[in-house]
Amino acid sequence: DCDAATSRAAPGGRRRRTPGAVRLGPAAPQAALEILRAVRHGATFAAALGPWLEPLEAADRRLAHEMAAGVLRARAALDEALAPRVAADWRAVAEDVRDLLRLGAYQLLELDRVPTHAAVTTAVDLAKRAHGPRSAGVVNAVLRRLARRLGHPLALPRTLVAVGGDHHPLAAQRMPPFFPDHSRSR
Repeated sequence: DCDAATSRAAPGGRRRRTPGAVRLGPAAPQAALEILRAVRHGATFAAALGPWLEPLEAADRRLAHEMAAGVLRARAALDEALAPRVAADWRAVAEDVRDLLRLGAYQLLELDRVPTHAAVTTAVDLAKRAHGPRSAGVVNAVLRRLARRLGHPLALPRTLVAVGGDHHPLAAQRMPPFFPDHSRSR
């Protein structure tokens, strides 16, 4: 379960809610994926919605609808953003995995209230459950490449993580919006 509404550690190790963030459980993205599958197999969008949205709570219904409709509306632009970040030929990627990548990319590009880590983690978890660890690895790599292009904090290389309170000099240079000016002096 991925809780997009919690993204920062509060004192005492508890997590606090990020203002305006949405809670991204597995229900909405899973429903959006099922809607995309149904449409891919010939169902109309309206017909595909019913069976997958009906059992969801109102907030999950709205999010699943927005994700599925958004992917269908922006499919060409999403494919254009994703294709160069796939090691293989985009057309060789399984349709279901492409839909997972589109869902993750749509969240990264269009849904400001879904944090980067939640979008990536949710898509990876869905890929792992549906297609196994290899597909999950592909989804993870491609969405992280896209996040890196967009400048999302999740995409920073792990070697730039602060150790013992000191920031790697390159990290301080690359993250001025996140750290005060004095962090650059290290």
